[in-house]
Formats: sequence, C-alpha cells, structure tokens
Amino acid sequence: MDRVILYVNPLTFPIAVERRILARLAGRPVALAPGGTDRAIVWSASPEAACSGITVGMPVYQALRCCPDLVLLPPRLSLYRRAAAALERILRPYVPIIEPHTLGHAYGDLTGTRKLFGPALDVAARVRREIWGRLGLPVTVGLAGNKVVSEVAAHMLKPEPVVDVRAGEEPAFLAPHPLAALPGVDARVRDQLARYNVARIGALAILTRVQVEGVLGRRGAVLHARANGIDPRPVQPVRRPTTVTCSPRCCGPSPSSWAGDCARAVSPPTRSRCASVTPIIATPRAPRCSRPPPTSMSSSPRRRDGSRTGSSRGGSPLPRWGLSRPSVPGSTSSSRCSMRRLQRCGAGT
Repeated sequence: MDRVILYVNPLTFPIAVERRILARLAGRPVALAPGGTDRAIVWSASPEAACSGITVGMPVYQALRCCPDLVLLPPRLSLYRRAAAALERILRPYVPIIEPHTLGHAYGDLTGTRKLFGPALDVAARVRREIWGRLGLPVTVGLAGNKVVSEVAAHMLKPEPVVDVRAGEEPAFLAPHPLAALPGVDARVRDQLARYNVARIGALAILTRVQVEGVLGRRGAVLHARANGIDPRPVQPVRRPTTVTCSPRCCGPSPSSWAGDCARAVSPPTRSRCASVTPIIATPRAPRCSRPPPTSMSSSPRRRDGSRTGSSRGGSPLPRWGLSRPSVPGSTSSSRCSMRRLQRCGAGT
C-alpha cells in the first residue's frame, strides 16, 4: 500500500491570524517584532513586506528603511497557539495521525483511509475549505508519498490550494527547486555545496552517495536520499508524558503494602515493567549487625612506643556471636576472681 502524507502550510500563519482579528491590516505590509527597541529582529513578515526586501531576522531599523509604511506588531504567542490548536481540531475528523511541525503547520498520514474518507485529493480540498470557512486562514495543502516531498510541495507552490505529487514523480518534481527548499539544508551546507557548483536539488540528486558523504559526512547520506525523493520517516503524533501517582497509604510502615499501592497507581503498561522490581522493594534489607565478626584478633597489649608485648601475629579464635575482652592483670574482674578462689580454698581446708 502506497503511503499518502499530507502537509498543511498556512500562508504566513502569525500574520494571517493578526489580519483575521484586525481587518485594517489586509493588503498592508506587516511584520512582527518585539517592541521597545529598533534593534529587535523581525520575527515574521507578510508577502507585501517581503516584496519590499524585508526578510526574517532583519533588524527593525533596517526594515523601516526598506519599507517606511511597514506596520510593526508585537508577537502574541498565546494567540497563535490557540489558533494552531483550533486548526488541529479541524484536521482530526479527516486525518487519523497528526504530527505538529511548526506553529500552525502539521503533517498528516492518510494511508489506508480511502474507503473511509475518499481519495486523498478530495480530503485535502475538504480540509482546506473547512479551515478557510471556520478560521478564515488561507492554507496550501501538499500531498505526496513522504514527508519531505509534501512539505516542499506546500512551500514552493503556494498560494496553490492543493499540490499533489504522485508516486514515482518525486525526483522530477524536486529537481528544479533550489537547495534552500530541501528540509535539512542550512546555510552552511549550501556554502559547502556551492564550492562544487551545486545549487539545485537535481544537481545534488545526480551525484553518488559516496561523493556527497565525502563533502558533508554522514549527514550527506540523508540529504542525498531526500534529494531523490526518499524519506522513510513516519508521521509520529506528539506523546504526552504520563505521571506516576501514589495513594496516601504509601507512607505506611509495611514495605510490601507500599509496593502494592504504588503498583496499583501505575498505569497497566507500566505495571508489567515494574512487576520485577516490586519483590525487591518489598523485601526488607538485612541489618548490618547480622554480619559475622572476624574469626581472630590479637590480644597482646601495646607499649607506649607502639610495639606489642607478646606475639603480634597470633591470635586465639573468637566465638561467632561476639568479641571477648582480653583479661589484663590488675583489673577489677581478675582481682575478684582471685578472691573467690582463695575463699574456696579456705573453705575446703
């Protein structure tokens, strides 16, 4: 079964959202940049501003020189995120798998949905009409067999409503476009390839993989495959992180009950992985005092200079349940023993 990947590309998404709210901005050169200083960087520019030579990343003072009638607005990221979430909600009834790409842009996998929703070209046209009718945002939809070709189609042929690149036509479609249109080719890569007079995607595609890797290293293999219209990456939805919670009984004195409460609080997929850990948690650790003591020790006293009075290497075996204290002549215990012996001898006589 051939893959069908959809790419939704709103035309200058932040500017389109601002124009949806402020109708007076229609047809005027608009740019988004943080306020407060003329050295701020242009974050986004409308097509009218781009015709005047304004590009993303240009300082504000330079943009005002290029276009004195430029309308500068501060970015409102919270508003753009809400608009992107609304656009994704429109895609969900028609696209089973959605992967957000950038703000307002998204990939969609339509593989195997022909019997449910009809041909992919009709689904793309329906999605575009829904977004325009409910949000008022103009979008271009690209259709292809992989993510790279669908993205290039939606970016390079706008403002076309729907661009469909059929299977087997990917290299011919990508060949005339510049290298900047290929995802993953930044300014550094373009400068390296410009030394070899490679400025188009088609010029990169006709080279061998070994030649491209000799210039770009391991990265060259991926870019060479993309230049030939090959991209095996799947559409992956965003995975929300799962949290592990424990009940109030987790603080109980019994380790086994603590492990059981935690195992019940964990989700079923995680519980099976924690099954091998639970017995280890539930088993109390043996105290250190249960370790057997050493079997021997030296019982000869030391002199002031550190030397021993008797043998320093010998020793009598000691019982396993503890250490016996050596008897020193003149101690209280030895005197008491001597007195008892004398009393016994006197009594016997």
